[in-house]
Amino acid sequence: MTVKVGQILAGRAHGGAELFYDRLVPALHERVPQFAIVRPEGTRAEALAAAGVPTYPFRFGSRLLDWRTRLGIARALRREGADLAITWMSRASQLTRPGICPVAARLGGFYPMRNFRHCQRFIPITEGLARHVEAAGVPRDRIHVIGNFVDETDAEPVDRAAFDTPTDARLLFACGRLHANKGFDVFLHAMTRVPGAYAWIAGDGPLEASLRALCTRLGLDERVRFLGWRAPVNAFLRTADAFVCPSRHEPHGNIVLEAWAHGCPIVATDTHGPAELIEHRRTGWLCANEDADEMARGISQVLGDRRFAAELADAARARYAQRFSSPHILDRYEEFIDVAVRDP
Repeated sequence: MTVKVGQILAGRAHGGAELFYDRLVPALHERVPQFAIVRPEGTRAEALAAAGVPTYPFRFGSRLLDWRTRLGIARALRREGADLAITWMSRASQLTRPGICPVAARLGGFYPMRNFRHCQRFIPITEGLARHVEAAGVPRDRIHVIGNFVDETDAEPVDRAAFDTPTDARLLFACGRLHANKGFDVFLHAMTRVPGAYAWIAGDGPLEASLRALCTRLGLDERVRFLGWRAPVNAFLRTADAFVCPSRHEPHGNIVLEAWAHGCPIVATDTHGPAELIEHRRTGWLCANEDADEMARGISQVLGDRRFAAELADAARARYAQRFSSPHILDRYEEFIDVAVRDP
């Protein structure tokens, strides 16, 4: 029997979940037929269609009032003869009507569980999120923890001169939305305690102006570069001497896996995702949340001992290959689909 899966995403162009959706759906389509339901704007729909994935664009307006999208999703599921729908985040889950086929929610954050009342199974990406789902009363046999894989494409290192950075300087890389949750202000304060090191910060968001102003007040303009949104980040991870994840709140920490896959040693705060992934001093360096002094000590340790940094990177790359590589994660999704369809 041929099984067909509908992947429903209401997300915008950028974001960790959206980037993983763009990787997962075409790759999984080569194993199990998929079809995609996404917003029409941007290039996502075109890219999926070019990969051979049947694609249905809908507006995904207000969760309560957008009856056109709700009916459109239902018609697409019926037209394709879906055996399973996988919804990504709250809005897609709320607009997917029950009863047409089993519905599973892929969860990458600590969302209110009332938004997923139509879902029969859950795919949290960490054990911490699995505990969140279970605490809402979902039986454990309906919870399937499956992590992410990242863009594993090799890339040539970036020319440091392109961002006015000395070739012999110790270079740190950080990326993400310029938002309070990401803790870039803490990273900038830590940079004042790591003399001589340069930093590249890739991302955009509402705090860009205030972070640039803070950088100036701290006297870091000579050593910090704001690069704007950059995707993919492979080449930047290949260029940097270490990656820094300073987040105040990081439910998964996809970027941890990016750094692991591309051999860049990592210093990260001990928030949910990084703390679950990283074995301190083995596959990365964990520091206390919102502690610029401790972050600076971790950065100095990694930058100051090249042998230690190489050991961190080698152990992390091995951990990624064993538990998060694309073949491993695709196998897990195939196993999940089989179970969800056989026992809805």
